[in-house]
Amino acid sequence: MPSAHTTVDVPIAVVGLACRFPGDASSPCKFWDMLKNGKDAYSPTSTRWNSNAFYHPGGDRSNVLPTKGGHFLREDPYVFDAAFLNITAAEAIALDPKQWIAMEVTYEACENAGMSLQRLSGTQTACYIGSGASDNRGAVERDFLHNPKHHLLGTGDEMISNRISHFFNIHGPKRHGADPLLVQFYGYPSGLLKLEDFTTHLNNLNFLKPEGRSKAFNESAGGYGRGEGCGIIILKRLADAIQEGDDIRAIIRATGANSDGFTQVGSCRLWKHRLHS
Repeated sequence: MPSAHTTVDVPIAVVGLACRFPGDASSPCKFWDMLKNGKDAYSPTSTRWNSNAFYHPGGDRSNVLPTKGGHFLREDPYVFDAAFLNITAAEAIALDPKQWIAMEVTYEACENAGMSLQRLSGTQTACYIGSGASDNRGAVERDFLHNPKHHLLGTGDEMISNRISHFFNIHGPKRHGADPLLVQFYGYPSGLLKLEDFTTHLNNLNFLKPEGRSKAFNESAGGYGRGEGCGIIILKRLADAIQEGDDIRAIIRATGANSDGFTQVGSCRLWKHRLHS
């Protein structure tokens, strides 16, 4: 018998995936082509706001950005098929684009997995969401006296997993968090793991790199570039996926998480530990 401190890793199969990323990467195939061809998804401006009005090269002012560009989705974030998603007109007015984009991409991931809505409905499927930045909520709550009727349901990040669970009629556990990587997905016979990171927002904490691009592990790293996007993967236990004849895109055999503490090499220790275990 394993001890109380032993983790038994159950192999997990990725059986479906879908995404909406910058650079017109609206599908996993297009995203792969973008990476393969070394395409930069950065754009210097967005048509949604006047970037010059918020730009200031200094980092000591509030409500300004040290960069004009970012990594933006090309689609209009306020145009969607509300009727298809069973969302009323009153709800649609107050709906954060995060919610409907997550619902649409989840539907696309189910199509990618060859999984019908009827097959998914009523199952004990889990739904985990990771989401960052709430620009839409800040914009709505700024004019508190004129908030739309359903703004609490429409702007809360915690509602994303609820929307998905309701639309697909799945009855398993759900969770929302700011961390886009969830590691507690073992133990569910059929699970959905949602990976999201949305929107660019005003930031005066000097976290943003002035040129608007992230350069991790590079000597010129000095902040990061913000972006928009949504990625969804559908997971099953490997044994169940094989038994049910699913197309298996990848296998997850181990996960890990830690904190760096007072060091800058904590992640290196984690990687070495997982590789050797």
